[in-house]
Amino acid sequence: MSIRIEHINIKQDGPLNEDFLMKPTDLNIIYGHNETGKSYIVENIINLLFKKGRKTADNFQTRDWDMAGTIKVSGLSDDLISFSQKSKKRLEDYWPDNKNFPQDFARLLVVKEGEVLLYEKHKADAGRGFIQGYLSGQGLLDRIAGKISSSYNNTKIVEGCILGPRQGEIRNYYESLDERKKLEALIDDAQEQYASSEVHDLKQKIQQAENDLDKMEIAKRYHAYSLTMQKDELEKKIFDLPDEDSLSKLDIAISSYEQEKGRLEQKQKELEELQKEANYYEWSSGALQKYKEIVSVSGAKPKQIVFLGSVVFLAGAVVSGFLEKGWIAAGLSLAAMILLFIYFTGIKKALSRAGSSNELERIKAEYKKIFGSELTNVVTLESKVNQLQKTHVKAEAIDEQIKSINSELKERENEIALELRPYTSDSSKPQQWYDAVRDMKKQLRVLDGRIHEIGTDIAVLGVGR
Repeated sequence: MSIRIEHINIKQDGPLNEDFLMKPTDLNIIYGHNETGKSYIVENIINLLFKKGRKTADNFQTRDWDMAGTIKVSGLSDDLISFSQKSKKRLEDYWPDNKNFPQDFARLLVVKEGEVLLYEKHKADAGRGFIQGYLSGQGLLDRIAGKISSSYNNTKIVEGCILGPRQGEIRNYYESLDERKKLEALIDDAQEQYASSEVHDLKQKIQQAENDLDKMEIAKRYHAYSLTMQKDELEKKIFDLPDEDSLSKLDIAISSYEQEKGRLEQKQKELEELQKEANYYEWSSGALQKYKEIVSVSGAKPKQIVFLGSVVFLAGAVVSGFLEKGWIAAGLSLAAMILLFIYFTGIKKALSRAGSSNELERIKAEYKKIFGSELTNVVTLESKVNQLQKTHVKAEAIDEQIKSINSELKERENEIALELRPYTSDSSKPQQWYDAVRDMKKQLRVLDGRIHEIGTDIAVLGVGR
């Protein structure tokens, strides 16, 4: 970016009768009579822009004016920089590497006292119009031509090249061109060698990258193949397991089996409780029959008069026999025998009743021992027998139910064991069924998840099977 003065404001002082304001363009000419402030303006510009003093690089020779004003310069930063008598920094502070002058100083050039030549040669007609004509017309060209070295005579510019005798500046020009061509050739040679080396390295890197890509492609295909083999193996394992629906049905069947088994255990407990009473049904029935037999036997002990009567008849028969009254003796003997038969039969029955009474006492004692209450009469025993009969009938019914449940459980057990036999080594143990089904469900979930992961990996690789 070029450095350029954008705005000048010099305050009125010294020979300057009024404030000087100016927005410079590419070329600016300030002219006027002596002692009108031209030098004042120039020196003020120098004092505002540059450092002063013997230690400065250029040691500008300016007079000790009491100056004031502002100058704004562009190209030093993104914004305009304003310089005044109060500014801490001057133009040199913005130049890179502390150089005395900026790299592009062309737009800051100030030509001082240029009017002297004009006024010396053309004092009479040095007005504004004259100056414009002098600077843009033949006069300016003549002045420029007068300052051109004779070395440039007979020279031409053809297609941007200066053609002329090789002497003076022209010779220097051609020597510079030759030197420039040599330098350009060296630069081209260096660049070519550098480019060749760099291109070679790049080609090697590209070749290595292509080789690596080929290896990676082979590795990717092999990896995809390995993953596919793994997936096929996992799918085979799933095929060897029952599906989720079959496992759910097995779960239901096992649950139903366990429920039925629980019902069986409940029935068995119920039967066990009933059998505690039902086991006494046969004893109670026999005791009731015996009890009735005992109480059915009636009559008292045989009377002694029967025995005495038989003795009297026997004595009369003996007397009649002595008296030779045979038919009387025979009749009395018969009567005596009848009475003795009646008497001894009564004795036998009495002895029998005594034995039955002991049996009855034994029955009553056993009843109390079993049922914990007194057996007072046959009605009590009959009531107990009826109660035990109902319990016995109920126990027999439950026993039949137990047999039926056992049969059904056995059938279900065989069916479940048959379903599980291909998948477990010990399908005959019902307690292992739940574990077997749970393990197979877990295997299915794990296998399905792994197959899904492998399928995703294969899809990411983007390799066809």
